[in-house]
Amino acid sequence: MGWSSAFPDPCDRRAKNVVVTDKADTLLLDIRKEVHDLMDQVTSGLDAEGREALRASLKGLRENLQQLDRSVSSDKKSASQ
Repeated sequence: MGWSSAFPDPCDRRAKNVVVTDKADTLLLDIRKEVHDLMDQVTSGLDAEGREALRASLKGLRENLQQLDRSVSSDKKSASQ
């Protein structure tokens, strides 16, 4: 589809760098608009303070999940050794 391009990593010949092409710009703008519209619908009825509280809570949940994921991954590595 031409939305991305891959090229060898100059520092690691095993790796590839992937970048978004100009062709994807319109698609990305459309996706951002859809996400913005959806967020407006999902958070309708919340004032600015409520939306900020929601953002802060979701950020905290994300950090907790990332910490849990790191902990589980570490436990699995330890168990396999």
